[in-house]
Amino acid sequence: MVKIFPRMAATVCFLLLAAVSYAKPAPPQNLTAILEEVSELEEHFEGGQWTEARATLSEIQKMYADVYRSFEKQVPADLHDRFIASITALGQFLESEHEEKSEKSFIAMQVLLFEIMGHFDYKVHPVIQTLKKYIGEEAQESLEKKNFSNVLSELKEVVTFFSKNTALFQQNGIPNADLQLFMSTLGEAIKQARNKEATPLKSSLDDLERQIDAFQKAFAKS
Repeated sequence: MVKIFPRMAATVCFLLLAAVSYAKPAPPQNLTAILEEVSELEEHFEGGQWTEARATLSEIQKMYADVYRSFEKQVPADLHDRFIASITALGQFLESEHEEKSEKSFIAMQVLLFEIMGHFDYKVHPVIQTLKKYIGEEAQESLEKKNFSNVLSELKEVVTFFSKNTALFQQNGIPNADLQLFMSTLGEAIKQARNKEATPLKSSLDDLERQIDAFQKAFAKS
């Protein structure tokens, strides 16, 4: 019979309880739904549909207020306050219909939303889903149509998005060398899109997708 000393047993129990207490809860369904609205919001203001963009932002604000009650103890109050402030700031730029400032403010809001989502146990973190959408869907589909202008636009958004979320990738165990490689590959893809070099651009986009898959595995382990 294996003997377990009382002090050791107490330590084991403490560690087990700590693991349970720090385990991330499942994400609220409505929080995930907010991300879908955020995607629609981006499409609206990029398409010059300012009325629709403002309406969607109002819906996001309402949805968040409703779902926040269910997890307010899970998310730091300061993070919540900063997210609310980012919504207010974005609303002001949407009101003035300033696309460049709206884009920057939108990404700032998106980063904070991802930070909030980081407090929950997602099978695939939303930041990875968004990268896959930019590269695997929008950029690749635009390339298939030989729409190099759209490819370039999507890749520039990835640069901004990825740069804003660097800390999140580092927190999830992505080495700086891998982050730099991603940015380097992204830079090559941008040059190829500008020069309308379809074949090497396709190779670069495929490479970026493989790197994103590696990021996803690292996120899953963290």
